[in-house]
Amino acid sequence: MKTFKRIFLIVALTMLSFSMGRAFSSLDIYGGDVHSEILREALASENISKNSLYFIELGLVEPDLFYSAEFHHSTRHFTDMDHHESVRFMNDTLKMAVDLAGEAYSDYQAYRDSLRTIGNYFHLVQDFYAHTNWVEMAIVRGEKSVPLVDFRKIEQTDRLISPYFLYTAVPPREITDMRKYERKFGQDFVSNETLESMSSRERLHFADEARKHFAHFQLAKDNPEYSQGSVEALNSTLFEIAADAARRDTLRQWGRFEEKIGRVYGDRKAKIFSTLKDGWESNWPPGSQETTLSLVGGRVSLRRDLTMSVNLQFQPSEWTRAGARLMKKVYSDLTQREEIGERVHTRGLVSLSLVRRDNTQTFEVSFKADLYGAQQSFLRLTPLNRDTPEGEWQAEFRFPEGLVVGEFPEIWVEGEEVVAESESLQRVPAPADGWRLPHWLDEYLEGVE
Repeated sequence: MKTFKRIFLIVALTMLSFSMGRAFSSLDIYGGDVHSEILREALASENISKNSLYFIELGLVEPDLFYSAEFHHSTRHFTDMDHHESVRFMNDTLKMAVDLAGEAYSDYQAYRDSLRTIGNYFHLVQDFYAHTNWVEMAIVRGEKSVPLVDFRKIEQTDRLISPYFLYTAVPPREITDMRKYERKFGQDFVSNETLESMSSRERLHFADEARKHFAHFQLAKDNPEYSQGSVEALNSTLFEIAADAARRDTLRQWGRFEEKIGRVYGDRKAKIFSTLKDGWESNWPPGSQETTLSLVGGRVSLRRDLTMSVNLQFQPSEWTRAGARLMKKVYSDLTQREEIGERVHTRGLVSLSLVRRDNTQTFEVSFKADLYGAQQSFLRLTPLNRDTPEGEWQAEFRFPEGLVVGEFPEIWVEGEEVVAESESLQRVPAPADGWRLPHWLDEYLEGVE
């Protein structure tokens, strides 16, 4: 099963190299990492740490991953004329980023998720200039520089349009047959032949007047290879003009993010925002690089349906940046599957948190997991006999690099403590009335090493 999944992934990525990208391209195989280039150039003066920028970029790229839930939602890309819904999603996303930021200083997961969420927000901001006819309207009006949009007033903007988007799932590729757009959306679309016969000036005015609907590949200015992106105006291409506006608005929206944090958190703003900019461990004292990390306690509560709640306490030998970095490394080992770069909590591991406890100088890791998440976490649950999974299971503690186990976490099955077998292994007897085995158990067992 694992081999098949890896082969499928390789085939899918190979097919992607022949597909058309969506939005300012986010991946090299779509013609360049344009979204990230815009982000880095926009925020270059802000001196954001490499670590923090990494998590922003994760969120920035996320909506363009063809297998993600966000990819096909028009509200994530300013497409399909869902302007009101896109703006509402923007506002909700910004609010979520600010809410998460409140815990960023103490909770590493909140720090990561706040930055990833603001990356989602930036993606939509940048897509507005790439997808709508805002740039064309400004040029036709005689503007020498495209003004930044007031997203609160989009509903009152006359003639603002965004393109429609259709794609095939395998291989992920944009559809260019306009008859399929007309059948799908019940609208009149401009033909490819009509657009190809126009000069650059005519295409600008045609997009400004917008008498018919456009497909994404007809109106988008995502990269210089697109027909609309290559249209020349103001001694530049529309791609360059749209990218410049997206760059300026990304910086403006970063300022808005900071302003909202100040408005919500008041005196705490400086600590919160410096954490988001400089990195989670930036406020910690320097110290030795030879820090060690020990598991000093914890509890695992296992339910009859083989889901579990986990709380673990860790203590570094020094309460310094090095100690925080080591804890982050161990925590990342819990939340990342290196072979495919997948975040484990998207499959079976939820409610993740890594919290610093300054008063006891300990870290607390908490999460809930089903068997998928358990297999990839510190604690691996496997049946003693795969042919009879309703019987005894074993809980094996996994030792990430840099971690010493001082005390094996207590394991409780529906309120009853399990007797320890060894330092790293415990036998887990089945409850008296048996396990409630999930219907997908066979698929899980195929992936157990």
